[in-house]
Amino acid sequence: MAEPQEVPHQKASRRIHAFQMKAPEPFNFTHPNRWPIWIRRFDRFRVASGLESSSPETQVSALVHTIGAKAEEIFALFAFCEGEERGDSRDTSLPEETSFTNE
Repeated sequence: MAEPQEVPHQKASRRIHAFQMKAPEPFNFTHPNRWPIWIRRFDRFRVASGLESSSPETQVSALVHTIGAKAEEIFALFAFCEGEERGDSRDTSLPEETSFTNE
């Protein structure tokens, strides 16, 4: 297991431990039923790596990048409200029941 590395917390003067760890493998879109497991793994990575303390834009970018190239294609199709920018989300989590299929 990776050794914890102390990094300053952005919102407090106390220090937290963030782990240097590898992100989950890209999501395999040929097995959409595995999405709930994949997103739980990404969420654990987000917490353990300290990514959750980053800006929403950074978290969304990390999620799309980690999912893989197909996610970039899907993300490019999203419509955003006026004043809302790509990657700027109030809620950076995706529900486990999110579907990437046409079913």
